[in-house]
Amino acid sequence: MNYRLVFHILGLILRVEAASMLPAMVIGFVSGGGDATAFLWSALCTLAVGQSLAMLPTKGIKMQARDGFAAVALSWIVLSLFGALPYVFSGVLPNYADAVFETVSGFTTTGATVLTF
Repeated sequence: MNYRLVFHILGLILRVEAASMLPAMVIGFVSGGGDATAFLWSALCTLAVGQSLAMLPTKGIKMQARDGFAAVALSWIVLSLFGALPYVFSGVLPNYADAVFETVSGFTTTGATVLTF
C-alpha cells in the first residue's frame, strides 16, 4: 500500500472539512452564541494537520484499488475524530468519546445522540 498517497488524500479531505467549519463559525459569530471560537480553533487544527498531510510528495505515484479502499475507510475515521473538536472546544461535550460518538452519528445520520437538554 502506498501510504504517502493515502495520507495525501486524507490531507485534502481534512482541508475540505476545515473549510466546511467556517460557515458555522460565521453563524456563531453573527448570532453571538459564543461558539465561533470553538469552530475557529477546530478549523485551524484541522487545516494544520490537513495541510501538512496534503504537502506530502506524490508525483509519479499511481493509485491502486487498496489505496482507495484505505483512503475511504480512514477518511471516515479521521473526519469523525476532527469533527468532534467543536464539541470539545465549546464545552458542549467535554468527554471526547461522547463527542466522537455524536459526530459519527451526525455523519452517518443514524439519529443516535448523547445530548440531553
